[in-house]
Order: sequence, then structure tokens, then C-alpha cells
Amino acid sequence: MKILNKSLKKALTLSLVLGLSANLLVGCGKKESATIDDNSLYSYKTEFVGDNSKVISIVSKLDYNNFDYDSILIQSEKEPYGLTVYLNGEENKEHDFFDNAIMTFALIENLENIKYVDKNTENILEEFNRMDTNTILRENGQKEINQIGENEEEFNKYIEEVSK
Repeated sequence: MKILNKSLKKALTLSLVLGLSANLLVGCGKKESATIDDNSLYSYKTEFVGDNSKVISIVSKLDYNNFDYDSILIQSEKEPYGLTVYLNGEENKEHDFFDNAIMTFALIENLENIKYVDKNTENILEEFNRMDTNTILRENGQKEINQIGENEEEFNKYIEEVSK
């Protein structure tokens, strides 16, 4: 009986170790970053920049081309409300976060300012505010941020347009 218990213990331990190892390997894989055409982003739409879990979900799922998302700082104590998005990458690499800013503004209704900052150097890569971004969209004959974020269909149309 003791031999059976010992064998059973070994088998259970081995199964547990293998199961945990498989889970760890899956969890250690490269973070799947959403591409710009990830339609699930709209499900995180929120009225408030203070809705931390939704805001983090939105910002972390965007594609930053030559940069990787690191973290954010949410400024939600007083107006104007803002985000500082910390990214890892080489500053001299080409970057254009305009579309990321539009999608973020469209999904966070009371967000007024976004800064994209190199995590290592603390240098600002780009920064945007809602009013100026709307002006640029209008001048280019595009819909304004509120119209882009009005519903999922409009949001997905914008994503399709910028993905071309």
C-alpha cells in the first residue's frame, strides 16, 4: 500500500509540475499587442479617464510601431485630464502616435491631453490635446473625435481608414 501511495504521489507531483510549467511557458510568451484594427478596443470605451482598468486596457492594446507599451500615468485629479504613456524603444526610431491619440481620445470621453514619453530618458516623443487634434481632423476633411467614438461602427470605420 505504501508503494502505491508513493507512486501516486510521484505521478501527481509530476502532473502538477508539468501543468504549471506549461502555464508558465504560455504566460511568458511575448505580449500579444493589439494591432490598430483590433475591433475589441471599443468594448473599453469609457466616459472618464479615472476608469483605470478601461484606460489601461485601451492604452496597452494599441500598437506603437517601433515602441513597446510600458506603463501610464493618469492625471485625473483636476482638469484638464490627461495621460502620460510611457514607451520603451529607441528615440531615434520613426514614430507617429497621431492615430493612437485619436483612438484614445475617441474611447475616453473626458481625456484632454496625451503625452507619449520614452520610459528610459523621460523625453517627450509626442503630445496631443483634444482640441488641436480635432482641428487637424477637420482640416483634413475627417470626422471629429466625438463622431469617431460615437459608436462601434464609426470607430471601426476610422480604424479601417488608417490601416490602409
